[in-house]
Amino acid sequence: MPGEFESILDKLQKKLGKQTIRKASTIARPKPKFEVQQIKLFNEFAKRNPRADGGLLNGSSEEAAASAFRKKVEELMDDGYDFGEAVREAMRQGYQDGGIVDEVILAQIKEKFPEFDASKSKFGFAKKDPRYEKVRGMYRRLTGAYKAYDEKRKTDPRRIKYRKEYVVPEESLIKKKAREKAQYKADPKKYLARNRKYVTRPDIAAKRKKRAQERYYYGGQRERDLARLKKVTASKNVSGYLQNPDNILLKDMIRASNQGDPDLKVIRGGPKNSVVAVKEGDKIYHAVGAKRKPVPGSPKNSIPITKHPTFKKRFEFVKQQKKFANTKIPGTDLTYGKALDFLESEKAGTPLQNKNPAEFEHVKGVRTDYKKGQVALRTANREKMTIRAALDNKNITLKEADKALKKIGVRDFYKGKYIGAPKINPNKQFDDLKKYVDRSFKLGKLKPIFKRIAKALPVVGTAVGIADVASAYEQCVRNPIDLFAAYQISPETALASKQYREDPEYRQKSRQATFARPLDEGTYDAIDESFTSYFDGGIVSVLKGVK
Repeated sequence: MPGEFESILDKLQKKLGKQTIRKASTIARPKPKFEVQQIKLFNEFAKRNPRADGGLLNGSSEEAAASAFRKKVEELMDDGYDFGEAVREAMRQGYQDGGIVDEVILAQIKEKFPEFDASKSKFGFAKKDPRYEKVRGMYRRLTGAYKAYDEKRKTDPRRIKYRKEYVVPEESLIKKKAREKAQYKADPKKYLARNRKYVTRPDIAAKRKKRAQERYYYGGQRERDLARLKKVTASKNVSGYLQNPDNILLKDMIRASNQGDPDLKVIRGGPKNSVVAVKEGDKIYHAVGAKRKPVPGSPKNSIPITKHPTFKKRFEFVKQQKKFANTKIPGTDLTYGKALDFLESEKAGTPLQNKNPAEFEHVKGVRTDYKKGQVALRTANREKMTIRAALDNKNITLKEADKALKKIGVRDFYKGKYIGAPKINPNKQFDDLKKYVDRSFKLGKLKPIFKRIAKALPVVGTAVGIADVASAYEQCVRNPIDLFAAYQISPETALASKQYREDPEYRQKSRQATFARPLDEGTYDAIDESFTSYFDGGIVSVLKGVK
């Protein structure tokens, strides 16, 4: 209490003397040290001028701005200025009201703009001068202010909502097209180079890829492209003999010729004037049919493609490819080719492709060298194209490209040197792919594919299946049909199967959902009752007597 404190203070002063004990409010505060005054002055300056560094300096705050200003003042004091003069001189040199503090950036700006004068404005020119905006833009780019601002905008809820709801006005699109046409007409090479550099940026390429996939698989583009390619193939009149694996090397040679290889020339013949041979140098190699006999229309004195020096190596790859694709995963009826196709499709975010995902990829490009190739997964092959495009357009460095190629396990040939993964024997690569599929199977990553191809799977992995049956049993699933579904696919599927059979409302909704899905997503095995019907060959057909 105030009264008690006063009485205690009076007693102490009487006993010890009045000047011995005093109130803090009656004591004169000592003058702050010179260093403390400096710190206070710098901090006050930073608060008054929050953009004293001309903007965010590599994401810096007020403390960073004050630190830069303090450094300049200290340099001036070392040169002989007293404190007050040093502050005034630093402010006069443009460090006040948003001047540029970073000496390195300032030097780069002055190199490009020799007329830069900090006394005119924080960016060296009058605001009406066109160079003002150029310097400001250059400064923000060098300091990372654009990036910091862009990152902040991305998380702004208002901006996110605005971008979702915004529709570009028709007149804006018309103006943009007219402007781009004018730019292209003025300098086509410059316009196309700028456009290529933009679209090959890794972030932009990823967005474009996602949009292209949606348009291709779910926007009707696939059907249109297939119809167009069918007409193109028919117009080229390529022989049906090329489907024979013995002619795989000839197909590569035809591709190389069509892409502009000057050493190769396509030769037509036969009753339909189709492609039957390719001339390489002074030799002609013709396609072969059954029992490796010459196809009709083969030129006289031509050599079977099976006698080409590179044929044995190329054909060996085809055999390895087929062997891998058709080998079954131990304990299942699922092949490695089908499993890897599923994993690659899931990785790419596309429907099941029903193709061998372990492709023969030409390291230097088929036009440059149709002979040399490597095993490349489908996704890695496409990713290589993206990496190479980014490298060619200087969006990434050679070191970054090399690292990215090693990560996906492929190599490339750039400016006379191989980059990316080291050369690997195809046998080892296929063995590694088998190990990859086996690991994925053990981790349960392949379970979703069983639903798509369940009709063809009488048995799945025993250990995985029994564990899933036990899990379903704990959740009150007793019907053998449902328990078998758990064994084949998952406990969740077993519960859904039970609910589908017992709950009419759920069954109706499930039917509507399955019929609404595009066929590309694998709905053939989920149409109406076929999934569980014994007579339709569903997964339950292996349980004899169950209908």
